Amino acid sequence: MEDKENRSSDKLTAFKKMLTRDVHWKLLSLAAAIFTWVIVMNTINPTEIKSFNTTLAFENMNYLTDRGYVVSNLEQFDNFGVVIKVEATRPALDELSRESNRTGIKAKVDLSKVELSSDETFPKSVPIVITPMLPSNMYGYNYEISSYYPNMCEIEIDRAKSKTVNVELKSVGSPAVGYTAGKPTSSVTRAKITGAENRVSQVEKAVAIIDISAQKSDMSSNCSLMAYDGEDNILNGFVIEPASVPVSINIRRNTTVSIDPPETTGALPAHLQLGTVEYSPNSIRVTTAEESAPKSIALPPVDISSITETTSYVVDISDILKNAGLEPADNSQSSISVTVNVSVKDSRKYDIPASLVSLRGLGQGLSAELPESITADIGGAEIDVASLAPFVDLTGLGEGEHEVPLVLNIPPNASLKEEVRIKVNITRESTEEEDEASEQPNEAEENIEEDTEE
Repeated sequence: MEDKENRSSDKLTAFKKMLTRDVHWKLLSLAAAIFTWVIVMNTINPTEIKSFNTTLAFENMNYLTDRGYVVSNLEQFDNFGVVIKVEATRPALDELSRESNRTGIKAKVDLSKVELSSDETFPKSVPIVITPMLPSNMYGYNYEISSYYPNMCEIEIDRAKSKTVNVELKSVGSPAVGYTAGKPTSSVTRAKITGAENRVSQVEKAVAIIDISAQKSDMSSNCSLMAYDGEDNILNGFVIEPASVPVSINIRRNTTVSIDPPETTGALPAHLQLGTVEYSPNSIRVTTAEESAPKSIALPPVDISSITETTSYVVDISDILKNAGLEPADNSQSSISVTVNVSVKDSRKYDIPASLVSLRGLGQGLSAELPESITADIGGAEIDVASLAPFVDLTGLGEGEHEVPLVLNIPPNASLKEEVRIKVNITRESTEEEDEASEQPNEAEENIEEDTEE
């Protein structure tokens, strides 16, 4: 045990002697190594210069607008490019070239540096310095801006005027195949437009556009506002508050649901029998926010106890669709036409004298001749023929033979088996002058008769 401790002590003593022996030579060696590393690094990995393109950004715009001024030629700088040359090692430049870092390369104009006085003449051109900026998160590398161009720009300052306009929302692109987009919505409905006095009157609305290309689900996005005139042309060079608005839009899946035939409740009167129940359309296109949707929906039942003849009606299925989590797709209708066909199974024939039939709408100077006997096939309780109050409508009919329907007042407890149509002959009545003329003999005829007698 003591031997081990002695050996450890000897090793420690020897290590200390090695560190303290020839200290000057060791320091000289370290300095030489550092010098060699610097030479190698500058030889193997020298600095390079790379150009980066960026656009111009205006800072502190509110400095001008708060004082009643605005940059009236902002639209001239929409595609204004600034080239910034950066000097650094190749690894540093490669890192700066990454997409996430390139966005941090900026060229800025600080509008708070503009000095104006109210007694100046406007609009006024003002030269202003452009300041290049590099990303602030590149701590592991050293960069130097060797040059940039242009280093100045000329802006035009004018007195500002503001107006408030409606915010209009639009969507561009199409959702994924099989999906339908609703209308975009936003909590912001008005925006303040500030611009040069002579231009702000052109602005009619502020428009936010949301891109819904290939979307399959509801989406929300913060969309920039743009100024538009009344003919849907974009107007640049304005300050818009807010600059962007939250926009949401519903994306729903398209599908088709079948319409199940309605059930019938109650009973028809004894003299009637139920035929078919027809409805149209038999299916409709709908949208749903769910992954699965019902394959069919049922129409409300039909109470046939009060039906006395073939009856048609329309069913609004909006609530039915809503309760099933569905909405009509595109221009699909949300109403269904239903026809309940019934027929008379037990009936008797009633003879209706022509004298009971009233003539309605007969033109002046016309007379109508009806069939002597008219038969109507009516089912249900026995009825008095006179109570049928029959009439024909001859409105607009002229001379000649016409076939018209006979209108009957059928009581609730009876049904007409089939429509009664009769032939009516309309003639023109002769006037008294015409009758007298026809009674007086013709003068030529009288002369012929006299000659014959002689």
